[in-house]
Amino acid sequence: MRFEAFIREMVQILIDYQPFVRLLLRLRGNSPAELRALTRRREFDARMSAIVLQAQLAGLIRDDLDPTVVARLLFGAMNSTVDWFRPSGRVSPDELTEALLALVFHGVAAPATGA
Repeated sequence: MRFEAFIREMVQILIDYQPFVRLLLRLRGNSPAELRALTRRREFDARMSAIVLQAQLAGLIRDDLDPTVVARLLFGAMNSTVDWFRPSGRVSPDELTEALLALVFHGVAAPATGA
């Protein structure tokens, strides 16, 4: 699924370029370079929104949520990792990715037990 692949790739990029992403996320558009970076960030937001919409239209994910809101929530969760995640820490990059995907696709509620 393209939606899942995009999330996996984004997490890997965030891990591989953690210091640069941390800096990018703090830009406010005070220079031409910062403005270009902010434009690129908006392009990523739009791309993710389009991927969410495609997945919704294909019936792969729920369609009762605004695709832009979903994209921004996902980026918020992913982008926050640059502040706290350490690749050599207790959680591996693969475990981080799988945890994010589990949250996205299954939430945090315990699975219902059959009665």
